[in-house]
Amino acid sequence: MISIIEKESDFYFAIAYCNLFGIKKIEEIRIKFGSLKTAWFSTKPEWQGMKDSLINKFFIFKKNFSLENTKKYLEENKINYVLFDDNNYPTNLKNISFPPPIIFYLGNINILEKQKNFTLAIVGSRASSPYGQKVLNDLIEGLDERFLIVSGLALGTDAYAHQKALEKKIKTGAVLGGPIEKGIISCPATNYWLAQEILKNDGFILSEFPPFSPILKSNFLRRNRIIAGLSIGTLVIEAGQKSGASKTAEYAKDANRVVMAVPGSIYSELSVGTNNLLKDHVDLVSEPQDIYRCLDIEPLSQNNKQQKNEQIIKKAFELAGDDACKIVKTLILLNKIANTNEISAICQLDTPRVHSKLTILELSGIIKRNNSGKFFLL
Repeated sequence: MISIIEKESDFYFAIAYCNLFGIKKIEEIRIKFGSLKTAWFSTKPEWQGMKDSLINKFFIFKKNFSLENTKKYLEENKINYVLFDDNNYPTNLKNISFPPPIIFYLGNINILEKQKNFTLAIVGSRASSPYGQKVLNDLIEGLDERFLIVSGLALGTDAYAHQKALEKKIKTGAVLGGPIEKGIISCPATNYWLAQEILKNDGFILSEFPPFSPILKSNFLRRNRIIAGLSIGTLVIEAGQKSGASKTAEYAKDANRVVMAVPGSIYSELSVGTNNLLKDHVDLVSEPQDIYRCLDIEPLSQNNKQQKNEQIIKKAFELAGDDACKIVKTLILLNKIANTNEISAICQLDTPRVHSKLTILELSGIIKRNNSGKFFLL
């Protein structure tokens, strides 16, 4: 038995969790049996019509699967999940050819929907050159806080993209080529601190692979399609001739998303992939303004920023008076996250009063608290 409750959504969860079937195949199963619940309790002969090897793997999985224990493990380890049928499944990802039926995540996945029109994938070589690092630094430096940078938390370009986004106070999220497990994030050990910083700063880490899944070479191609799928545009900084970054660009093209590439030296192996993309008529990027142009985003001028800040200050005053104004102005001035004591000292307000106003501002959606207990403007 899968569960005492036996809800249809639980059977969707279980069949998605086995990591054997895609969205289209799950829908075929639903149509064939009338419901996923019926499919789950059907016998092997009734499943005929699919590959024997796939059926055998599914029935082995089914024999060992416990819905109660699986959900308990996820809950105890604060590993969240979202199903394709759920309302909070990312819209950008839903609109690709092969979206994953389930994704597991840590952190704030809601920013994918909130910033779906500003989500930019940045990918490149694990052996990023000084040229690539300088280009990446200068390009992200020219982006504003509306952007959400998505990458793969790998060595090289991925890590630099996440790190620079954090420095710039731009939201960032990572897609893994392996599972999220108790105390384990499938990334290079040297990037584990970076994963924690992403989560502390209201970002996310996600994977389509259930806990305890093996990390196979093919996983990283699957990861790349998700990176491209979450984003409205993919920017390739450096890439070899047959590279994961080039493959991510292919996935982006297949999803009718914008593909951009940075030109490089004709003598560098790390530029073969990007230069080939440019020959294939993808958009050339040499400065931040190119990214805005390619994505059809109007740059946020100083006047726009000032108007936005003034609106936030006005709303804070209407909600909680002058003290709330002071707190919001402090966060704007600092242009960074700050804890209660820091805000109290700068505003010259006692800590209980600051705490009270912060609570009101947080509940109203003007500010948010990260995992470290620090506050920042939304």
